[in-house]
Amino acid sequence: MPGVVAATPPDLNIPPSQHTVDVSIIDTTAVITNMPTGLFMTPAIPGFDTFQAPCYGFLIKHSNPEKPSKYDHLLFDLGVRKDWQNGPKVMVDQQKQVGYGIKVDNDVAGILRENGDDPAKVGGIIWSHYHFVRLNPGIDATI
Repeated sequence: MPGVVAATPPDLNIPPSQHTVDVSIIDTTAVITNMPTGLFMTPAIPGFDTFQAPCYGFLIKHSNPEKPSKYDHLLFDLGVRKDWQNGPKVMVDQQKQVGYGIKVDNDVAGILRENGDDPAKVGGIIWSHYHFVRLNPGIDATI
């Protein structure tokens, strides 16, 4: 658009660092199906009444040999727990009322094990947002 100029981003004051992390995407095998689009966006778009949403997580590995930490392995999101029907009753009831589907083949702890990572090494979980199916057996979310 003519005449539109982007604002200058704020200075984030992030100090320089030589540290890096390895980030791996985790296909959590979870898919939310037939989710009513109107729960997330308006105005309605004709013909776009429902959508499907895959659920991904991320394993973040950092190591500093000079200063090891329990937070060297972090998870960003956990996807949907395999036994989501055992989650909080109010949320399971909501799923039944709205009628969307949930399909999960494996939980994140199992996926980590299958790929050579130990879930017990996860020192923290970063939640992108809250919903009822986040906690997964085999991952200690009390950290």
